[in-house]
Formats: sequence, structure tokens, C-alpha cells
Amino acid sequence: GLILSGKIYHGKNNLSGEVGHIIVNKEGPLCNCGNYGCLEAYSSASGIKNRIKNKIKELGTERKALPPLPNFDDISLAQVFEMARKGNLIVKGIIEEAIEYLGIGIASVVNILNPEMIVLVGGITNEGEKLLNHLKEIVYKRAMSSHLQDLKIVEDPNTYGYYRGAKNTIAMNPNHPLPKKVVRHEIEHGVQNALRKSKINKAIDGTPAEKLKALEINTTEIDDI
Repeated sequence: GLILSGKIYHGKNNLSGEVGHIIVNKEGPLCNCGNYGCLEAYSSASGIKNRIKNKIKELGTERKALPPLPNFDDISLAQVFEMARKGNLIVKGIIEEAIEYLGIGIASVVNILNPEMIVLVGGITNEGEKLLNHLKEIVYKRAMSSHLQDLKIVEDPNTYGYYRGAKNTIAMNPNHPLPKKVVRHEIEHGVQNALRKSKINKAIDGTPAEKLKALEINTTEIDDI
């Protein structure tokens, strides 16, 4: 999502901020959106796991010479990172590429928008300062130096519910082509709790009620699931 001048930027069709669908490799893996080489296909939890599974398939019979691996559908991203730290070469290589492409994607956003702050959310934030420091190195190497002055790149796990909720509020716009149904508890609890805790909270102008209004959250318009 994008917050510009203290306001959430929705875009003409309420679909702005799809940073995960910046194309970082025209010949890259298939993304959930149907395109190829999106940042999400490299650096999201599902993208990382899919690439590991595909790499294992590519190895075929050579895979028998490697240590046993778990079912990647059943483990968390934190466990995947732990495997990389313990020296699993397949996992380690794909994690390193995921961080590299994430840095490239962020650098592109920095070059276009010259933002004050980049806030990382989701499972990857659980890796803490070690990942963040490496990511910053990539961004500072790739982005225009004139855009880097006072730039803050921070991790905020508390924004995950906020992010999901902000994405889902698209469905509450009656003029929007997406379905109206969203997960009620995610909006009512996840978004509000995240707004209270999150660094992003400071970037949105107004009282708590006004901030929720800025997200177009009206729970009376949410269909029961």
C-alpha cells in the first residue's frame, strides 16, 4: 500500500500499491497474478516456497544425494530461513535471491516515489536486523543516491493485519469489481489493533476513528462469512 502526504493512495480503480507485482525478471517464475517474474514470485513466503519446491523437482534423481527435506507447504517461512542458516544450499541460494530481488524492488519504489519511509510487513519481518541490514545494503547500492537521504527502511510485524485489512477494504467499495465479502474479524480486530501498534499509524493523519474511515472500513457493509 501507499501513503502519500498522510493519506492512503487508492489509485483510479482502488488498486494502487501492488509493489509485489513489479516485474524484476521478464523470464522469472509464474506469479499468482498470472504474470511472470513479479517480485512476489521471488520474495513472498509462497514465492520462496514454490521456488524451493521447483528447484527440488529440477534436481530429479540428484536429489537423492541431498539431506531429506520437509514438505514446504507445512512449514513456516521462519523455519525456511532457519534451514538456510543451517547451511541447506538449495534453500540458502533461493533465500539470498529473494532478498536481492526484494532490495531491487524497493530501490525501484524509492527511485519513483522518493518516500520518507519503507515499512516491511509479513513473515519476512521475523528475520529482524540481520535481514534488514543486508536489504538496506542492496537498496543503497541500487537506488539513486539523491533519493536516499533520510530514507527509513523498517520492519513492522504489527502491520500485517493492517495490510491485509487495507487490501480487503477494496471489496467494500460498491463500485469496485472485486467481491464484497471479506473476513470480518480481520477487519474489526486485525486492522484496528495494527493501527494502534503500527509505525504506519503515525503516517496517517487524524484520530483513530478518522484513520479507520480513511481505510473505508464500515463493518455494517461487510457480508457475514
